[in-house]
Amino acid sequence: ATLSAALGERGAITKKRRVFTMDDARIYLDDVDQIGQFIDIAVTLTSSDPDACYARAKEIRDRLKISEDAIVPAAYLDMMMDNLSFDDDIPSRKSTKKRLGN
Repeated sequence: ATLSAALGERGAITKKRRVFTMDDARIYLDDVDQIGQFIDIAVTLTSSDPDACYARAKEIRDRLKISEDAIVPAAYLDMMMDNLSFDDDIPSRKSTKKRLGN
C-alpha cells in the first residue's frame, strides 16, 4: 500500500506460480490470467561477473529446450495492457506456450 501511494499503480495481474530450485537458480512456472503461461529463470549472482549469470541461465534454458526465439522480453502487465496473448500471431509467444505443454 505504501509503495502504491508513493509511486502510483499502473495495474495488477493475477497469476498462479510454481517455484522450482536448482542449485543457484530458481525456475518459475507462471500461469498469468489473460495472457498465458510462462517460464522464468532467475540465477543468483554469486560473483561480480554478470556474464557468468547469463551463461548459467542459458545452460538451464538449453537443458529445458527453450530456444532463443521463445524469449518474451516484456513484463506481464505490459502484455496485458497491450491486450497481447498467446492467441495473437506472435510466433515467439506461441512457441513458449507450446514448450509449457499447451
